[in-house]
Amino acid sequence: MNPAIDLSTSVDAVAPTRKMRCDDVHRDPGGGGINVARVLRRLGADALAIYLAGGAAGKLLERLVEREAITGLVIDGRHETRENFTVFERESGEQYRFVLPGPQVDEAVLQDTLSAIGGLETGGFLVASGSLPAGVPARFYADVARIASSRELKLVLDSSGAALREGLLGTPFLIKPNLRELGELAGGTLAGEEAARGAAAKLVEEGRVEMVALTLGADGALLA
Repeated sequence: MNPAIDLSTSVDAVAPTRKMRCDDVHRDPGGGGINVARVLRRLGADALAIYLAGGAAGKLLERLVEREAITGLVIDGRHETRENFTVFERESGEQYRFVLPGPQVDEAVLQDTLSAIGGLETGGFLVASGSLPAGVPARFYADVARIASSRELKLVLDSSGAALREGLLGTPFLIKPNLRELGELAGGTLAGEEAARGAAAKLVEEGRVEMVALTLGADGALLA
């Protein structure tokens, strides 16, 4: 629901006020769902990306998605698609990431998106990934989960905060929280791997989700 054009470049060093001469800019299609589709295509799997696009930037996003050999189902977002900007600093090896807010999403666009999901073929997996832009209620992913269930689609939900909590009301197939996000669902800070395992298992036992893929950063991941 919040795709973007990801621009990236590099400079020798980042400094305030002065002009910094950048290398050539590289443009990629971005956003949680689109990035999932990109990885699936590179692994040799078919993927359909459902995403919003609007304005001149939206047309460019469509071309970038096509360049990745991804089949797209484009929803008219009615507002200009956002851009994000990443700068790599050679001197330090650090990366600076500037993330712009997404455009306001109207109710009509929400309904168009839900209708598109409702028209998908039955069976398979549906991945809902990323942040929700302004105008999209937290319950949106719960609505997506219910439609997915009616189409016999297994919903994989990768979100956070209220969107993740509300999404659980639709009983998705799998969620992918990190330790902090799982702690929020469990109602407190999780101290250690055993506490995390227990919290993930409890979500499954309560029937709120079928599987939990808990990401632990450099320490890997757990599947419950």
